[in-house]
Amino acid sequence: MKTIFDEVIASLPIDWDGSIVDLTDKAKDKAVFAWLTAHPSWIEECLPECAYNTKDYPEIEELLIDHLYGYKDIPFLNQADHGFGSLMKEMRIRYSASHAAQGESVEPEQLYSCEAYRDFQNDTDGHLNANGDFFSFAELYREHLYLYLESRLESEILAEMGRTIH
Repeated sequence: MKTIFDEVIASLPIDWDGSIVDLTDKAKDKAVFAWLTAHPSWIEECLPECAYNTKDYPEIEELLIDHLYGYKDIPFLNQADHGFGSLMKEMRIRYSASHAAQGESVEPEQLYSCEAYRDFQNDTDGHLNANGDFFSFAELYREHLYLYLESRLESEILAEMGRTIH
């Protein structure tokens, strides 16, 4: 029987202790991507309102998640990273213009905040840490989504492993 995390479970080390923090970034990304594509209702917690509350671009959530994780037809992650940032900027512009045309104001939270990543307005151009390492906006966003979903993913992966073993 196929499960959501088949690919992740197949790549786990034999001695995995159940802590998702010990997995590679690639495995964590696969787990988050698998969860979000299987549970689209979680998108509202993982993207700002401008990126999911749109009538003129209904498939944007899937496209953003595809760009964020570099899967499907996006062969190079750095291109996907750039594409994610560009799409998010485009959605902020569209959302603001749509509301302005209706005489409505837009709050920064609608453009730069969600449950998983509270305020990313200052991170949209990336971030240079104290060690001099640069992280793109997409890398920062992936990290926030992973941290937000970490305990849920751990329990779901362990539950699926139990179902696949028995």
